[in-house]
Amino acid sequence: MTEARLPAFLDKAERARLAAADDVYDLTPIVLRNIASLGLDYLVTIGGDDTLSYSERLVSEGIPLIAVPKTM
Repeated sequence: MTEARLPAFLDKAERARLAAADDVYDLTPIVLRNIASLGLDYLVTIGGDDTLSYSERLVSEGIPLIAVPKTM
């Protein structure tokens, strides 16, 4: 995600922590924090290649997840 598309609620310090490369940001820490704060036992994702790729990332971070492709 580029800086122009970052959510407005992120302050400059948080944006700096999320910077992964030139104008590319990894929001995974925020996603993980939100999943934890919601107390989710597992996550079900439904989508295409991008959704399933990010689902794989969440699994690698320890999130129990069921992924369903949108086209079957």
